[in-house]
This record gives sequence, structure tokens and C-alpha cells, in this order.
Amino acid sequence: MNEKYLHLLWKQQRFLTSELTLTDGKPIVVKHPGTYNELLSGPDFEMGRVLLDGIEWCGPIELHVNASDWYKHNHQTDEAYQNVILHVVYENDEPVVVNGYDLPTIELKNHISLEHYWKFSGLNPAGNKVICAKLLGDLSPELIKKAILNALHDKLNRKSAFLADLGEEEQFYRLLGAAFGMSVNKEPFEELTASISWSQLKDLSPSQRFHLLFVASGLLSDQRKNVTSGGFKWNFKGTRPANFPSKRMSQFAEFISRLPIDRLIQTKNLLKMDEMFNHYVQSSDQHVKASLFSKQFSDHLKINTIAPFAWKKNRAKKNEVIDYLCSLDAEENAIIKKWKSFGVLVESSADSQGLIALYRYGCCEKKCL
Repeated sequence: MNEKYLHLLWKQQRFLTSELTLTDGKPIVVKHPGTYNELLSGPDFEMGRVLLDGIEWCGPIELHVNASDWYKHNHQTDEAYQNVILHVVYENDEPVVVNGYDLPTIELKNHISLEHYWKFSGLNPAGNKVICAKLLGDLSPELIKKAILNALHDKLNRKSAFLADLGEEEQFYRLLGAAFGMSVNKEPFEELTASISWSQLKDLSPSQRFHLLFVASGLLSDQRKNVTSGGFKWNFKGTRPANFPSKRMSQFAEFISRLPIDRLIQTKNLLKMDEMFNHYVQSSDQHVKASLFSKQFSDHLKINTIAPFAWKKNRAKKNEVIDYLCSLDAEENAIIKKWKSFGVLVESSADSQGLIALYRYGCCEKKCL
């Protein structure tokens, strides 16, 4: 038995019965298994929801093969595990006590088919989420391209969906903030831009914008560990120094302090918008000819801000947005490297964005099954 298998079963709630009980015999209802924490340190699932004794609990859920692994992994000394609401284990070999209370525990041993586990281990879809990888060579390039394009459309629709009730200036501002956070700190950046809106910033001076954002973030001191500051949970673990939230926050605050979002979004031509965006990426110091960030990160911002904004603003010009993404270099990350290792051609950010969407929303969810 291994944890990856348990993670997949828990995420998809694939058990022999839907009637789960705790180790003490109390019934428990899993209303949501939580969001799988694949990248960061901390509990395996965040924001899970369970109903126990008539009370709905919301919080982290941790999985182990054996309950005693809690102590082997030293979770009892890690603050990140002190608010875990549920312990899910294959075998409950030792009670776990947190803050003086027995941690509610589900034992899965009698709810799992070992035959299914051995078949699963042979396929190893936990280690390789793209189960069809060995079959990709038999597919026509046209079919793969179509799947990538469909996934790209889905990703752009998803990105623009949460902006439905916002004005255009606010839409661009929120997208830009989320892009600065990347995958690791996207959530706290989204929370920050939701708490300090563009309408609050637009009439302030550049220095006032900068200081309001930076002070509100709580990142004035350059931390070297995960920290909850300013009411936001910033993740330093799992990031390189170039992507530390303190550094990205400084860049975001400076960029926003002088970016004329109102004029930028009025630009109807995507290439003109790109040109204007590039102008403000340059340092404000006239004596230093340098960019605020690398070309790779600048392209990342365009891919995740300009493209979805334009997609939502004018659905009649979808092809123009796709052409724009085709003009930007493909991203380089673990997901794209995986696709390339399978022989998939990745020529532009339109390809990389489509493949990221296909992986996250299709392969990881095992929708092919």
C-alpha cells in the first residue's frame, strides 16, 4: 500500500461503500474531500468538509498508510498540522493526539479492494497521471492539436468566469495580481487584490499605491519560511528566491504604482496592448535600462492577464487571442517537460497553456476513465 494510491482514492472518493465511520464507530459524512496539496508542504488536502456529530467541519485532511506515520513524520511538532480536522489511514495502528484530543480517524483497510490496488499498481496511474502516454505515438498530430485547442478554450473560459461581476479595470487588476502569485501564492495575491480594489488605488499617487499594497500584504520583512501575515498565508517553502512572495510583492506594488490600467484596457489591438505593457515593464529609473522582471516572467504575466482579459472582453475575437498566445514563447515547467517526454510538440504558449489545462482538468481528474 502507498500514499499516492490513497490520495487518488480519497480525491475521487472511490471506496467499496459510501457509509464511512470513524475508528470509534461514529458515522461521518464527507461533503468535500478537499483540494489536493500537490506542491506545498503541509497537510495533503486543504479545505476539506466533513459532517460529524451534526457539525460541519472545514479544514485540512491528512492521509497516511499507517496512523503512526503521523509521529514518524514529526507532524506533532509542525504548526501546519495542528488544525487538521481528519486523519485518513489505511491501518490505524496507533491513536493520534492533537492539542489534547484524539484526532478523528478513518481506517480504509476494509473499504479498499486489494485486487483493484494491484491492478492500479501495474498501471501506475498515480506516478504517471497521463495514463494514455504510451498510446500518444499512435494518434495523429491533428487529433492531439485539437485536444490541446479545446483544453485551451476551456482554460480561458475558466479564467474569465470568476470576473463576471467586475468592471473591466478591476478584471485586469485581479488577473494581474493572480499572475504575480503564480501557482504557489496565487490565493493570497487574489485575496489581497480583492481586499484592496483598483478603485481604491487608481486615484492615489504612485508612492501611495506602492506603500498601501506593500504594507497591507504584511511582507515588509523578508521572511524565509511560510508565514501568515497581513491576514494572508504566504508560502516561501516550495519557491526559489526569485519567486519569494516578498520579492514578487515588491515587483507587483511597483508595477501597479505606475501602470495606467484605464488606458491600457482601452487599447483595442492586442499587439498595441502588448507594446504598452512592455513599456511599463521597463524600470522607472531613466538611468538604468533594465526590466522589472525577466522576459520569461513578463510573458507569464501576459499569458495570464492580457490573454484571458481580451478573451472575456470580446468573445467575437477569440482567434485574435489564440494568435496572440501563438506569438509568445511556450512555458517551461514540470508539466510541459512531461508532455515533451511523451513526444508532444510544444511550439508556443498556446500549446503550453492548452497542455497545462489538459493535464490539470483532464488527466489529473482521470476523466478519460
